Amino acid sequence: MPTDHHDRTEAALSEPLGSRLTVPRLRPDVLPRPGLVRQLSAIATPGRLTAVVAGTGWGKSTLLTLWAGRQSEPRLAWFSVEPTDNDPARFWASVVAGLSRIAGNAGSADGALPRLLATAGTRAADDVVPALVRELEQETEPLSLVMDDYHLITDPEVHRGMAVLAAHLPAALRLVVSSRSWVTLPDGPHPSGGISGISPNISPDITAWHLRFSAAESAELLRNADPAMAADELAFLHEQTDGWAAGLHLAASSLANRPATTSIATALRSANGHIEKYLLGQVLAQVPEDMQAFLLRTSILQRLTPELCAAVTGRPDAADLLDRIERDQLFLVPLDESGEWFRYQHLFAAVLAQQLQHSEPHLVPELHRRAARWYDDQRMPVEGVQHALQADPALAAELVARHAVPVCFRGDQDIVLSWFAELGEELSRSDPALCVARCTVAAAGGDGAEMNRWAGFAARAIELPDTPPAVVRATRIGLATTKWGWAYYSGDVGSSLRDVQRARELAADDLTPWRTGTALALSLFRSRQRQEADALLTDVGATAEKHNEFLITMISHGVRAIIAADDLRHEDAERLATAAEEIALRYALREHYAAYSYHMARGWNSLRRGDYAQATQPLRRARQLIRRGPLALETIEVLTATAIVEQRLGFFDPSARHLGEARQLLMRCLDPGYLVADPRDLRLSRPPTRPARPPADLSYREAEVLGLVGEGLTTDKVAERLGLSPRTVHAHLRSIYRKINVKTRPAAVRWAIAHGVTSPPTVDPPAAGPPEGDPPSGRGSA
Repeated sequence: MPTDHHDRTEAALSEPLGSRLTVPRLRPDVLPRPGLVRQLSAIATPGRLTAVVAGTGWGKSTLLTLWAGRQSEPRLAWFSVEPTDNDPARFWASVVAGLSRIAGNAGSADGALPRLLATAGTRAADDVVPALVRELEQETEPLSLVMDDYHLITDPEVHRGMAVLAAHLPAALRLVVSSRSWVTLPDGPHPSGGISGISPNISPDITAWHLRFSAAESAELLRNADPAMAADELAFLHEQTDGWAAGLHLAASSLANRPATTSIATALRSANGHIEKYLLGQVLAQVPEDMQAFLLRTSILQRLTPELCAAVTGRPDAADLLDRIERDQLFLVPLDESGEWFRYQHLFAAVLAQQLQHSEPHLVPELHRRAARWYDDQRMPVEGVQHALQADPALAAELVARHAVPVCFRGDQDIVLSWFAELGEELSRSDPALCVARCTVAAAGGDGAEMNRWAGFAARAIELPDTPPAVVRATRIGLATTKWGWAYYSGDVGSSLRDVQRARELAADDLTPWRTGTALALSLFRSRQRQEADALLTDVGATAEKHNEFLITMISHGVRAIIAADDLRHEDAERLATAAEEIALRYALREHYAAYSYHMARGWNSLRRGDYAQATQPLRRARQLIRRGPLALETIEVLTATAIVEQRLGFFDPSARHLGEARQLLMRCLDPGYLVADPRDLRLSRPPTRPARPPADLSYREAEVLGLVGEGLTTDKVAERLGLSPRTVHAHLRSIYRKINVKTRPAAVRWAIAHGVTSPPTVDPPAAGPPEGDPPSGRGSA
């Protein structure tokens, strides 16, 4: 808990998002293709996913750009997908950022979506996408989201999130996706806050058959390049390219300045079916040597900007060269309106990269090194490590050791694990800093065996002769801190106290004592040394805030509030909980799992006062947050406090469930230490018998529906539980509302609790969402 988790959106927001969220500019010679645009407009209606699926070079992006430019409403978001988007946090941060420009509060600085994205422990498909759907359901006017090049996504978690979105598209949203191939999405039920039943695939609506140029369109494009071309020559080129847009553009570019004595058949016969040779011989060979060198050496880059190209090639005139490439239409695709970021057409880039390996293989590693250092200087570690891994193991090791833990803690653990896989175990085992980083990543993922294995490698690595003392000390501090986290989070308080004391001894002259101070305070509190813990947390919170360590500050206030509530210092508890909440609100921490602390403090404070009804809501919120993190002991306390409140209020079934869950967790803890709410101290009472017949003339089926709704189940989940359709559940709800004389879902839940039809909800509500009213007539979200 004391580790400072980075904002999960930092990876996307640190990049030039405008270059990826802007409709690309069209070339001046592009054909308007009005018929195809009208066909796409007829298919891409609100509430529907429309897929444009075809191989490379068929003009998918051009069609989408033409279509986007002809939309009557201005609310259109564009997202150019890249290979680095194979990470759920990065992918959905970009989607939210794009939609925030057109869809009201979706993704705004004070909205729920950025808070969810900033929360360690959330999953895109389970938390972010359902919240996004709920926000977009509030939109009443049509809006469009275009995802270009979705075929670059291979990550199953991104696909799972897309499946959720595809299966439950808001009524106002047009979702248009382009891909080189069909995309198979996960199928089956999905427990994500009211969203279930996932669409199995993204099947094509527009294919290569639709995208192929007609003979007339091919002739128009080619005559723009060479007005003197005869009809038989045009027909020959159309036949040879089969209407393939990229092939036609390649032909037009290469034939524009052909000698008059060279026939088209002769020029293209050898290139037919050999696009790579065609590009090299008829396009690349036509540019000056300095331009060729620039094209080849920048082909290692997925995206181009003048500064990056200058750093990689050593050419101070990189901006001028990019301008020339764009003017000469050498397959340079602008990615933003300002003309700062570009990429090469994918096929062209592949040919350039292959030629670079053939002509200057010795230079490729150095080009990647330069790119890695440039990205590192720009604080873009994912791209920097990606280039370093392709060129220089030593540089890659340096960057991975430095960035692995921060990138992991912001939610990109899969990316970090892929780095270690590419480095290889032999290299990682020989570097103490890499061993500690790998150990910490394993602990963050809950893999104790892997954590211990890498801790052993680190210990052996620093035993080697000539290891610098500073490296030995830093390694031992890192291992002790990681071991503290593992011991504490798994409920071994005695070991955690020894580990953190060892870390404090090693870091006696550390200039950032709050990092180990919070850990020591938590272990002291669990060891029944609450006064020492409270005093240390006071110092830690004040020092951390001065150094902008606001997560540590929030934790210190929240835990002190729990201690005050447990000591019956009710006013101090509320004051400290308010201070923690203010920090959380000010610095976007309210969705972090550690924010559970001030909710738990308020719930425990109300419980200790005997105000059980007042304790219900803060404990429910604490329960929701604590499930996102690794805190076993704190989870036990929240569940037990909830069970106490429910039992005092007479809701015995959920009390038994929560108490049982707390006791199961406790059985896994080797040395739990002191718990403010201990499940071993709570005995269950027997519930009274409920009425034989439902009240208010409700039918037995209506009582079942209302009971499940009162327990927190969504409409889809009620339908699934009872074997009904969502439409039938909606009909039952309308009848129930009429019989019990209520108009909203919350009112119905309160009525059900008051009349013994149900108990308080046992399923935690979503973090944010629209107010619930009358049952909707269409979609099955609660």
